[in-house]
Amino acid sequence: FFAVALILLFLLLMQHRNDTKKFRIFSVLFGCAFAAILTTKANGLIMVLLIPSLLWYLWPHFRQIVEFLVLQSVAFLVIFCSVWYVHFAIGSTVNHGLPNAGYYQASDEYVTILRGGGTASLANFPVMLRDSLAFLPHYERGVPELNLCKIEENGSPWFMWPVGARAINYRWETPGTPPVYKYLYLQSNPVVWFFGLSGVILSIALLSASVLLPLQRKLQYAYPMCIFLGVYVSYMIAVSRIDRVMYLYHYFIPLVISFLLFGLVLMEIRNIGPWSVSKTMRNGFALLCGLLIFAGYQFYRPLTYYEPITDEAFEKRRILRLWDLRCVRCERDNPLVNPLKAK
Repeated sequence: FFAVALILLFLLLMQHRNDTKKFRIFSVLFGCAFAAILTTKANGLIMVLLIPSLLWYLWPHFRQIVEFLVLQSVAFLVIFCSVWYVHFAIGSTVNHGLPNAGYYQASDEYVTILRGGGTASLANFPVMLRDSLAFLPHYERGVPELNLCKIEENGSPWFMWPVGARAINYRWETPGTPPVYKYLYLQSNPVVWFFGLSGVILSIALLSASVLLPLQRKLQYAYPMCIFLGVYVSYMIAVSRIDRVMYLYHYFIPLVISFLLFGLVLMEIRNIGPWSVSKTMRNGFALLCGLLIFAGYQFYRPLTYYEPITDEAFEKRRILRLWDLRCVRCERDNPLVNPLKAK
């Protein structure tokens, strides 16, 4: 949600750069949204790339650049620190059954604060924030690596995410007599993933053609396309260098960006061969895409809403073997790896 909000604010800042009042409001909201991203999940840090992209767009208007940097920085610090402060203030109980008597890697200063009940003190906030941020890399080092040979492994390599692999099986149960079961899966909507991947591939093709070929018409949305494609590629490069196990939901941010790329490609297309593409045709195609997405959602809804489903109906939803989507009594046939059960 906050990543989508940040992207929207980024586009609004570009659109209303000459409206001082709106520009300032959007700058403040930009900082708030960015802080909300980082206090939710660390992989949202990739969105920081939107800041230099906006500064490049604003260049050489120094007043706007300074206004944006100051306003968004202040808003970022207020929200970021406020979220952490509330967390510290209400999290004063220590579970002594956890590692290191519940203190984990807390410094002696932080332990003293916890024992003295001083977590709500603003004077103690810098120490608590320092130790909490320092704990993040320690936690990451403790997360195991991806092991596809494990029977219950739900993780997946980053290069499989663009095709929706691998699905995550959270739980299943038998509501009655087999072969009817209920499943709770994180499963990709193949229509959504197809449009997203198409957006990435086609934007690469369009940008490459604009550089290598003498096009009759320059791309109208080349700059935002370059920005979002750059964020997408940067994210995928960054996660490819992470050793810890990663999951399909780590692809959600680049997936959202792939939707934007698909939309930009759709807006760029003016002709398909000898046929001219009008705005009405593009709108009609967008509506068709929405209907197909909804149909895909309805097809896979039993796996989202824990509804009873037969083995036969489940198998119809297993379109790609790479998804590793399987019913209780089905054999695994993942083309990459097929772990053997221990005897």
